[in-house]
Amino acid sequence: MHGNDQAIGSDIGCSLSATLAASSIAQTARVANVQLVVNAFHGHAHNRMCQLQYHPLYLPGTGLEDFETCEHVFSSSNATAALIRHASYFHYIQYLDLHFSQWDADKYAELSTLLLFRLVRQLIWFQVASSLTTTSRLSGSSPQTWQNLMHIVRCIQMKP
Repeated sequence: MHGNDQAIGSDIGCSLSATLAASSIAQTARVANVQLVVNAFHGHAHNRMCQLQYHPLYLPGTGLEDFETCEHVFSSSNATAALIRHASYFHYIQYLDLHFSQWDADKYAELSTLLLFRLVRQLIWFQVASSLTTTSRLSGSSPQTWQNLMHIVRCIQMKP
């Protein structure tokens, strides 16, 4: 275990929770408050009760994480298949190493943009929540106020 209060995402996180509960490390996982969740994309294919218990959208503490990082990494490596299909073992491994080194460098370079975007999105969300609270207390709010709030909500939905 890597510490307390960890969430682990898997396509079958709901099934794995039963496996974990019956395993030899069940007590250790319970004490460490390990939580198994279903990846955000795959979770929508699960039934409603499963989603309520295991989908990160409904679990406090999971933040903006979608638990799909491994899917993204391996999906990016699919592009290498055509290039290394007929390569020798050495060149096969060399090209995969080059691919993942470049992937790491690209993600590291994009990290500051991603963090800034997420910070701005959260600040806008808090502003919307505050405005909605204030606006809901006012009777007869102007249409312009609601148009401004809807514009802010559309900005929140943007992706970097």
